[in-house]
Amino acid sequence: MYRALTVLLVAWWLLGLAGAAHLASALRPSSDRVVAHVAFLDDAIAQGAGPRMQELFPEGEFFTVGLTALAAGNAALASADPAEKAIATDRLDRAIARLAEPAAAAHFGDIPELQHGTFYRGWLLLLRVTRAELAGTATPDLQTEADALARALVADPTGVPPSYPDQRWPCDAVVAMGAVQRVHALAGQATPQLADWLARLDRLRDPWTGLLPHQIHPDGTPVSGPRGSSQSIIHTFWPQLSPTAAEDWTVFRRLFVVGEVGLVGVREHPSGVSGGGDVDSGPLIRGISLSSSAVTLGAARANGDLELARSLDREAEALGLPFEWAGKRRFAGGLMPVGDAFVAWARSIPAADQAALPPLPTAWGLIALAGLAVAPLGLAPIGYAALRARRRTRPGPPGDQGRRTPATRSQPPRASSTSTRSAR
Repeated sequence: MYRALTVLLVAWWLLGLAGAAHLASALRPSSDRVVAHVAFLDDAIAQGAGPRMQELFPEGEFFTVGLTALAAGNAALASADPAEKAIATDRLDRAIARLAEPAAAAHFGDIPELQHGTFYRGWLLLLRVTRAELAGTATPDLQTEADALARALVADPTGVPPSYPDQRWPCDAVVAMGAVQRVHALAGQATPQLADWLARLDRLRDPWTGLLPHQIHPDGTPVSGPRGSSQSIIHTFWPQLSPTAAEDWTVFRRLFVVGEVGLVGVREHPSGVSGGGDVDSGPLIRGISLSSSAVTLGAARANGDLELARSLDREAEALGLPFEWAGKRRFAGGLMPVGDAFVAWARSIPAADQAALPPLPTAWGLIALAGLAVAPLGLAPIGYAALRARRRTRPGPPGDQGRRTPATRSQPPRASSTSTRSAR
């Protein structure tokens, strides 16, 4: 029994050591984890992750390939290392070439207003402008594409051309205009269409929240109101586009960012509104969307909400079952590479200066998890010491004191020679 209990205590202590290492990893700079995540995703994409994710999600391949390259590009833009910039440029070139193929574009259909739609053209332009920023110049063909996209955004009465035939999502238009604005900024130009486009989007705002709806009909009326999965993307780009970005972020934070079971998370539907999950949000846990929470990490960085960004980052590490080997990092064994790509991209978004915002709910759940993880480091040695002390002081048979040894064990009485002789 003593030996079995000792083995259990040692195993418990080793578990605590692993927990402490896990917590230490969660405190590493996000940029280190982005590089390791991208390294894993490169391998996953080479082994067919894109088509596998496409079977599960409408934009699965585009996001897996595109967000991986964008994460690498953002990390390289923040780095002074020429080698990292060269590697990121190569990743972007490969992603652009792959996603520009007719087979990739065909997923989005023929759309007269904007061929292949707002989602496809906007995110592809974002890849191209990130590559141009690494090179330091906007080529004429890049400016031509940005101008064509801007004209389509402004020409549409809603400001939101379709992403798929007869299907419109305002968040896709925000990504597209964000890419247009970056092209113009790189070329040293303003975006003259921006004010007109923002005026169109203002007419779409939800009357209760003041935020943009999740999806709209061709006439601009909402199919569904504001949702976390689209708001998290909108607010990643909104600070560079809208003068009301800070006010809108405060509203989003108040209605969507909540504390549940001691953790900070992002609801898919505003507080007070019930609703289920779908392919955009994933399954909901007490109304919280894991995908919305992951992307909001990037939106929080863009809006200077660094407290929220740190909380979501640490929770991703604590709950995402991360594993890193040979410089390659993945969540949940790498079973869902598109999720890894979203987290890597969100972590790579440049952080704005800290904004003045109300405090978040206390993440006591994360504190409790940390305590449980490292508790064995202190408790296991105490338990082992108590076990040894109990073994040393265990009472023996009546008349014995202390621990019995072979030398002190009672022996059967030996017959004396006298008694033996008398018995004969």
